[in-house]
Amino acid sequence: MPIQLKVAGAAWHRQGRYGRMIGRSPKGQESLGHCIQKGGQAVDHLKIVNSGLNSLLKFGKETKPQFDIRELTEAVFGIDQV
Repeated sequence: MPIQLKVAGAAWHRQGRYGRMIGRSPKGQESLGHCIQKGGQAVDHLKIVNSGLNSLLKFGKETKPQFDIRELTEAVFGIDQV
């Protein structure tokens, strides 16, 4: 049986937030959906870092999501469909 390798490529994260070591972020005013749509890489699926780290200074404090529901919807369905 042949081996199939599925590739996600570099992750997407919000500039200035967690994820720099594993990915890239939309630059300037570019939206996440626009960056994904323009592509440039042949990938089988996308990796989006939407959560941040839990606070290392205050127990139980979580960070807010990196992308809101509109941005995630555009990333999944495309900017022309939202």
